[in-house]
Order: sequence, then structure tokens, then C-alpha cells
Amino acid sequence: MRRLSFLILFFIVSSFSSAQSPHGEALKTDCAECHNPVDWNVDLKQVKFDHSTTGFNLIGQHTTTDCISCHSTLKFDLASSQCLSCHQDIHQNSVGSDCQKCHTPNSWIVTNIREIHEESRFPLLGSHLIADCAQCHSGYQNLYFEQLNVDCMACHQNDYNSTTSPNHAAAGFSTECQDCHSIISNNWAAENFNHEFFPLVGGHNIGNCFSCHEQGGNFSGLPTDCYSCHREDYEQVDDPNHVAGNFPTDCTQCHTIFGWEPANFDHNLTQFPLTGAHTSTECASCHSQTFAGTPTVCVECHQDNFNATLDPNHSSLGISTDCQVCHNTTAWIPSTFTHSLTGFELIGQHALAECSSCHEGITTGLSQECISCHQEDFNLSTNPNHTALSITTDCQT
Repeated sequence: MRRLSFLILFFIVSSFSSAQSPHGEALKTDCAECHNPVDWNVDLKQVKFDHSTTGFNLIGQHTTTDCISCHSTLKFDLASSQCLSCHQDIHQNSVGSDCQKCHTPNSWIVTNIREIHEESRFPLLGSHLIADCAQCHSGYQNLYFEQLNVDCMACHQNDYNSTTSPNHAAAGFSTECQDCHSIISNNWAAENFNHEFFPLVGGHNIGNCFSCHEQGGNFSGLPTDCYSCHREDYEQVDDPNHVAGNFPTDCTQCHTIFGWEPANFDHNLTQFPLTGAHTSTECASCHSQTFAGTPTVCVECHQDNFNATLDPNHSSLGISTDCQVCHNTTAWIPSTFTHSLTGFELIGQHALAECSSCHEGITTGLSQECISCHQEDFNLSTNPNHTALSITTDCQT
């Protein structure tokens, strides 16, 4: 009977206690999952309540936080899962209200600034990746990250105005910095400038713009012809001497953009195409003084060859100085003279005779009459006796 009375009293007290629960009527969890039945205290290490069932899993620093820090009214269902319901917005609403974009429950320290910035309008690349946040965000010390203009000039106006090599403002350079500079670079080098109007290839592929743009940083209106930049090279060359040789100032006729040497002059574009032995002859052999106005007549270069030739003796025989009549550009020997072009075709014994048999000292003006060469044969003939019988001197008869 006493036991029954005790049970009835226990249920009455329990019912009364439940009605007075500070957690409200929505909490249906057994008190013993959180409270110690001896002193009613809450030992976080002994709590059996699974917080993940509420839709807000406790991880990181939330696992060691006192419940009342978030549940100040002890009516747990009134607590919000929004960060700002517990945490003051120290950024003054400059980065939005979703703290999880940058922070985690483990720590307030942000370790992935680069990844976060990649989701913004301005990914951090090149020098921007190692720059101090305060360089761009003036409110950084107060953790205020105002919306910034992502245009280069918004931050680099002073750089543009103060640059003197070259002077951007004076030259009227574009204020679109990316036209010349690379956002992924760690320096201001002009890596992106489009120089297609004068391709920088070969010898022009230089790292120093001022090799050409040296007149006070002038970057506009420069001539594109070779001579305007390479006049000094032209005047100093002495092998061959371009000035003395009156060379054309159009460097591209002999040189390429890939180097001054080897030079490649197309002689076929002149009035004297190079053939035969002329193709391997040193230029100076013909062009000892000048390149312009060099005569194209053979004997002008080969007078010594003409005078020194003894078989036959060109000088004593009065052979024509028109070398091409007998010789070609491949070699002096063998020579080929077409006798039929003279009006006296060599046939029979004449084709076998030595030239000197007829040409005794002269090669032009010779009579084609047989008797002019065969007078002695005529006089010595005795069977019949041509002279005594007054036979005609027209041998062909």
C-alpha cells in the first residue's frame, strides 16, 4: 500500500515538473539525456542528446560551447541556425550575412582567401595574390570590406600618372592597363602589348623596348623601314663598304629579320644574273670598289685573261674581246667557236686544220677566197702545171 502511494506521488510530481519545464512544451526529450539526476547540472561530456537531430550539427568550437550561449531563453526551439543570431556582424554588412562563405565552426581565421576571392568579381592573380589586403581595402583595419571598383585605374591611377619611362600620360597611353600589362604577372613588364603592326620576331624579339623607342619615350609615329633604325649599322659596315659601294638602303634586299649574316642578295634581280663560275666567285672579285654601276661586259673583268692567253694568242691575233663568242660562264676551256657564223663553214680538211694555219696573226678581215691561203699550193702544182697553163685560181672549179 505504501509503495502504491509512493508511485502515485512520483507521477504527480513528475507531471507538475513537466508542466513547469523552462524548455517549453516543444521539447520532448528525456531530462536524463542532458541533466544529472543528482544535482540537475549539465555535464557536456555526459550529455546524451544528439544535436544533429535538430538540423544543426555541432562541430568545431560549437561542441565545447555552453548551451546557454546560444539558448539564452532555454526554449531551444526558439534558437535560430543563422550565424548572425549569435555572432555580431563585425564586417558591418560589407560581405553579406552568410558567415560560412569565409569562416568555419573550427575557427574565425580565414585560410582560403584566394579561393574566396575567386568566387568574387576579382580573382587574385599575379601580384594581387601576394598583396596586403589593406592596399586595396582601406577599411581593412576595421574589418570593413567595402565593394571596390575592379577597373585597374581605380587602384593604379597614381602608377599611371607617375610612370615616366615611358611617360604614359604624356604619350596618351590607354588607361586599360591590361592592353599592355598581364594581370597574372608579378611585375609591370609590358607582356601583353599587341605589336602586330610591326611583328617582334627574329632580331626584333628584344626584351628592352627602349632599344627602338629611345627618343624621350616616344612610342608613336616611329618609322618602320630598316634604315631609320639601322643607319649606323649601314654606315659602319666595311666588308663590303655599303656607303662606298652605294648599296641600297632597303636592307631587306640582302638581309633578313633573323640576322645580319648571312646576307642573301639576289643577283638575278640585277642586269647581270649569276651563272656558272660566277655563282661561286667572291663578290669582291668583281666589286672591288663599288657595287652600283659595275660593267657587265666580260672583258671589263677579264682583260688580264684575254691578254695572257697564248693558245691562241688573243692579242696578237686580234681576236674579238666579246668573250661570249667562244666562251661561257662555266669555264674558259673548252671554248666553242661556231665558224659557220662567219660565212665560211669548216668542212673537209678545213675542219681538221689548226686555226693558226689560216689565222696568222689576225682573225677578222680574212679573205674567203681559196687562193688567199693556197697560193703556194697553186704555184707548186706541176701535174698539171697550174701556173704555166694559166689555170684559174678559183680552186673550187
